[in-house]
Amino acid sequence: MILQSLVHLYEELKEQGKIESPGWGRAKVSHRIVLGSNGELLGIISAKVKVKSKNREFERPCDMTVPEPVNRTSGVKAGFLYGGILYFFGFADNSKIEKIKDEEARKKKKLAQEARAKECFVASKRHHHEILDGCQSPAAKAVLNFFDTWNPEAAEENPIIRQQIEDLYKSSGFIFEYNGIDVHKDPEVQKAWLNYKQAESMQTDEKRGQCLVTGEKNQPIAILHPPIKGIRGAQPSGARLVSFNWPSFESYGHHDSPKGKNSKGEKNGQGLNAPVSKYAAYAYGAALNYLLANRNHVHMLSNTTVVSWVENAQDVYTNFYDACMYGVNSGLSDKDIQEALGNLIRGLPVEIDENTLNPNEIFYILGLSPNTSRASVRLFIRNSFGTVMKNVWEHQERMRIEGFPPETSWIPFNILIEETVNQNLKKKETFQGEKASPVMVGNLTRAVMNGQPYPEAVYRNILLRVFLDRDKTDEKGKNYSKINFIKAGFIKAYLLKNHSKRWEGQLKMALNENCKEIAYVLGRLFSVLEDIQKRANPQITSTIKDRYFNAACSTPAIIFPGLLKLSNAHLRKIDEKGSKIYYSKKLQNLLSYIPMPESGMPFPKRLSLEERIHFRLLSGNTGKIFQEGGSLTWQT
Repeated sequence: MILQSLVHLYEELKEQGKIESPGWGRAKVSHRIVLGSNGELLGIISAKVKVKSKNREFERPCDMTVPEPVNRTSGVKAGFLYGGILYFFGFADNSKIEKIKDEEARKKKKLAQEARAKECFVASKRHHHEILDGCQSPAAKAVLNFFDTWNPEAAEENPIIRQQIEDLYKSSGFIFEYNGIDVHKDPEVQKAWLNYKQAESMQTDEKRGQCLVTGEKNQPIAILHPPIKGIRGAQPSGARLVSFNWPSFESYGHHDSPKGKNSKGEKNGQGLNAPVSKYAAYAYGAALNYLLANRNHVHMLSNTTVVSWVENAQDVYTNFYDACMYGVNSGLSDKDIQEALGNLIRGLPVEIDENTLNPNEIFYILGLSPNTSRASVRLFIRNSFGTVMKNVWEHQERMRIEGFPPETSWIPFNILIEETVNQNLKKKETFQGEKASPVMVGNLTRAVMNGQPYPEAVYRNILLRVFLDRDKTDEKGKNYSKINFIKAGFIKAYLLKNHSKRWEGQLKMALNENCKEIAYVLGRLFSVLEDIQKRANPQITSTIKDRYFNAACSTPAIIFPGLLKLSNAHLRKIDEKGSKIYYSKKLQNLLSYIPMPESGMPFPKRLSLEERIHFRLLSGNTGKIFQEGGSLTWQT
């Protein structure tokens, strides 16, 4: 399903002219090799582009369409009109070898490196002749003349190379330029390249079969699948979505032998274990790399790289989704988004920037995590766009709390993930450098997108942070409350979604004066008692929250009688008559909600874990969430 969806996306992108055709790909180019008509080296010029980031300007390689770059796992394999210093000039960086102290080892290493460089250059020369022999283009002849006349052994002595040798060592890739035009853009050269690729796909000795993705029969099967680049934490060269490299991973009859062939003398297993045609492999790889290259629509949830797309490949859908899910600025006001969401939920199309959002369009979300040289699928969701947005809207509504900052009226999903972890953890103490469990992230995303109950693990993690974290002020003077409106909002959302029978109608955006749940009432009561203490002693630095908070929410029957007795003394210290009357009535009102048994203590001996968190959320000053005696609002 994932590969089929990506192949369909590739075909849509290709039709819209947003992606390259088979035989072409995107690559980083840092230099152009300028050739004369006889193949002489006229110069090496930079192809880097200037970019600005964080008020500074720097250069980086240009992202360019080139003949399809080769996938190298090991050995020597030449590319066409795009390559590195080994394949185009036949020499390597020897600076690191000079640091080897043992003279014999240094000499041996240098000879091996020189031999490999020469082998790469010869392979590149042979490959270009194989493709361009017979091509009448002057640009093609210039390239062939370059390979025929270039001497790799004297390359480093060339004045053009010697002048910028250090920069060339760091090059991301070279292309050829002739007469002011990139050689790979020459029509005759392009024709020769496509003819070569077509002939290559028709080779009789390659394995053929039915493609699992397209269903077409007698298709050439891809042995190596394309690398996927842009997954955070994966190798820079890319991670593969489909890959087999050990016999234990392969199917019967497709195992590897020491000679690289199976018992029948055929090529080793690898891609034959999941027969995908070369076209489908190229298509899904190109589409996924296109999505990951568009950094505006790539989001990080812990160590999971998440991308989304719609079947018709229109960016307006992803822009709208990102605004609602991640709080990305879409240029729309909250009112516009609310109106658009209302229409989508009712199954009506929406017009945005002269584009139509169709609620029936199929929407996809894919999450990938690094796994050495492979990519692990953590998350894949397929649903109609209208259904996804309905579920996102309901999630945001369940989390909404009256009065929290208007600039965060949509709580970004990645910020919610961050609230589940200890912010004081050092990187070395975290899971693969990330704080949140990728499994939990995937489960929470699926729950929100599909309208399912929230994972209990997320609820438990947030409760743990409420129990263990402390209110603090950072170096910049910014206050951090262990119970902020995001934690409170998710706890409210969890109870309403997962325990709706008990809490629906009880938990609201604002304070519910009619709720008689004992934990709810005790939390409000504790908040009022602390307010009384602060009003009576304005200069106090340590309140009942610091001394009795954990005990009050665990064993109310032991703590509350003493706190109520203490509050009488505090009330007598309040000079302002109006405030004294207000707090007295507030206490009487809350105490009237606590049922008085015929014998024994009116307060419960213990509160359950769920009741404790309700108590904590309603004990107002612990996180600056609930104003004035526990009102469920956010104080700015």
